[in-house]
Amino acid sequence: MRSKAEAIEQYLLKIISLSEDDMVELRRADLSCRFSCVPSQINYVLNTRFTMQRGYVVESRRGGGGYLRIVKLPIEKEHDFIRRLTDPDVTKISVQESINLVYRLVEEGFLTKSEARMILSVTGSSFLARAHEEKDALRMDLLREMILTKVREK
Repeated sequence: MRSKAEAIEQYLLKIISLSEDDMVELRRADLSCRFSCVPSQINYVLNTRFTMQRGYVVESRRGGGGYLRIVKLPIEKEHDFIRRLTDPDVTKISVQESINLVYRLVEEGFLTKSEARMILSVTGSSFLARAHEEKDALRMDLLREMILTKVREK
């Protein structure tokens, strides 16, 4: 059984994918009623799963006429994550940043779920635990090499 947060996330992803302009406008109260939860649980999902790193901008206004607007940002091969991977000045990436990057690349159809699982298994905390202070730099090197290999294939 999936959690309420996962159910909210899946619902939002579905309605965003059905929108013509990758943007939805909703009321927090309506979502709270739909999922029988408090508004702070909606905020939790928005703050953790609809972030800039995952390719979303969330605008909100509270109050009686308040709304939530979720916009899915387009990914551009030469602009967004791929450019960051090719930037030699970027030498480290945290676990959460790498998860967000891989998640976004799956959403955009750049990586398959299988490829993502493989990348995340190699760049995850448990695999890199032995590296200690150099694990973020090693994670960046691994992630860069795997993603750029995929870019060269396309």
